[in-house]
Amino acid sequence: MDFTHPHFAEPSWLWLAVLGPMVALGILLASRRARQRQLHRFAADPQAQPLLSSHSPARRALKNAMALFIIAGMGLALARPQWGTRSEMAQALGDDVLFLLDCSHSMLASDVRPNRLTRAKLAILDFVRQQSFGRIGLVAFAGDAFLQCPLTFDLDAFNEALIAVDDQTIPVLGTDLGRALDEGFLAMEKNDRRKIMILLTDGEDLEKTGIDTARKLGDQGVVVFSVGVGTRPGSPIQMTNAQGIVEWLRDSQGRMVQSHLDEEVLRAVAQVTQGSYQPLGPVGEGMRRIQRQLENTPALFRHQPQRQLGIDRFHLFLACVVALLVLESLISTRRKSTPHAAILACLLSFWLPPPDARAQTPPAPASAPRLFNQGSRWLEEGKLREAEQILIEALLLQDVSWQPAILYNLAHARFRLGAEALKQDPLPEALPELEAARTMQADKAIADADTALAQQRIETIVAAYRQARAARRQLKPVADAVKAALNAHRNALLRWERASSDFKSAVELNPGDGDARFNAGIVDQHIARLVEQVQQLQKSMQSLAGQRQQLQQKIEAMKKFLPKELQEDGGDEEDEESQNPLPKPGDKEKPGREGKEKMMTREEAAQLLNSLRLDANRKLPMGREQTGPSDNRQGKTW
Repeated sequence: MDFTHPHFAEPSWLWLAVLGPMVALGILLASRRARQRQLHRFAADPQAQPLLSSHSPARRALKNAMALFIIAGMGLALARPQWGTRSEMAQALGDDVLFLLDCSHSMLASDVRPNRLTRAKLAILDFVRQQSFGRIGLVAFAGDAFLQCPLTFDLDAFNEALIAVDDQTIPVLGTDLGRALDEGFLAMEKNDRRKIMILLTDGEDLEKTGIDTARKLGDQGVVVFSVGVGTRPGSPIQMTNAQGIVEWLRDSQGRMVQSHLDEEVLRAVAQVTQGSYQPLGPVGEGMRRIQRQLENTPALFRHQPQRQLGIDRFHLFLACVVALLVLESLISTRRKSTPHAAILACLLSFWLPPPDARAQTPPAPASAPRLFNQGSRWLEEGKLREAEQILIEALLLQDVSWQPAILYNLAHARFRLGAEALKQDPLPEALPELEAARTMQADKAIADADTALAQQRIETIVAAYRQARAARRQLKPVADAVKAALNAHRNALLRWERASSDFKSAVELNPGDGDARFNAGIVDQHIARLVEQVQQLQKSMQSLAGQRQQLQQKIEAMKKFLPKELQEDGGDEEDEESQNPLPKPGDKEKPGREGKEKMMTREEAAQLLNSLRLDANRKLPMGREQTGPSDNRQGKTW
């Protein structure tokens, strides 16, 4: 054993090792004097002499000495005595890297093979495979931006989120670099670590906000490395229409859209944030150059010099304390007492369980019947999420004889979870009338703004300016109500689609199960009505967004004619979509409201589903999100 450099890691506890025994000694002496006074009075009785003759003062003194050593040993153990040394090299985790991936229609150009979007995704995958530091995250953007994968060490989760990104991921068309940078900054943790973003795009910033936003982020310590995907000559854009036919993207005049790489914007974005620009190249060599830059950056890893640490030895003192406690309890103050071995055996009989109890019985192996029964009980008790999870575990055991029943109950759990999701944000009944009124008010405000701009009279422009601002503010709650309903109904749609698939799988495994076939048809009817309703809602949402955009354009145009003292603060008109984005692939459903249900047979469950049918005049407000182009979007949309 190495006895070099002896010291205490927590010397403040040494007071217990010094003062504790002194205080205990005073208490023991005081109790000894009190005990002697009592013995003198007791010894006056002749019949008490035989009892006093068995008392042993030496044993009492030994027990008291052990108590003092126990207190001193506890203080020494708490002070953490150390001797000997060991070396340690400390190293912090690496920096976080967030990828901003452009998935607009222009990324479908094939000037790099097979197309820009696929090449960029492959380059990111190569980068991640070779990365051995920090966390990674992903933001997909087009005309809007959403966080697809938060910063994580889970490479599998990141890869799944990246592979799922395509040109339909973002429903808002166009390319907005500023929105992408803002969304990426919100995904970064607010700490002292470096904030690194890698922007992969063709650089066609249709909203012209990328450089200004990058300059603001640079002041916050964000470093952006931009990667240009594509070539300067560019190429036309190929898309697959709703019928599955590949066709060229054309503008409003019927001409094929030619997408070009805009390197100037990307260089400027990287320059204002102290980053660098690299063209991606045909095989992703630009990403490898950025990776080498990150690896050669001194601040990437923070090493501390090798330091010498002491080796804790408190366990030795703690073992002595435990041994003294056991011995002190075994020592009696009488000369004739029970043999120590017998006392020790008695104590051990209490401490140690019988041999058969000490043998650990291995837990029963998981089986499909046991998991199915537990899941069915939770389904009856209304614990829908727990029932879904344990039924999935039972399904993974691949017990063919139990799979039809498991799928049947799993479909019930998922259907009821979807019904609970619809209760989160129901569509207001008065929304159509409110939307019509707000739309009419917005159209009037746009027309008055056009008239005021044509006349260029200051009083007319001021009135139209205030009317347009008020109309735009009043459109916001209507759009928010539609978005909230879409969030809830998307969760319901996801659950119901899985329920329909489970019922149909149960029918495939057991063709004679008429209940499962009937229930699958009921669920499909609900899904069809949800999809129809969501299409109407999304058209309304796109129309509202177009009107708000037109109003904002009129407001900006009228501001030029107003003096500064008449211009109202527009801070309350800022959109909040970046703070409340639409649901994205991979999002978890909100927890449903769980209640208590009575026990049901399959026949009763089928009747329950049948009772949930919607009549012809009532539609559930939900369906899949549509990603078609907005009728009111201005300018380029690729």
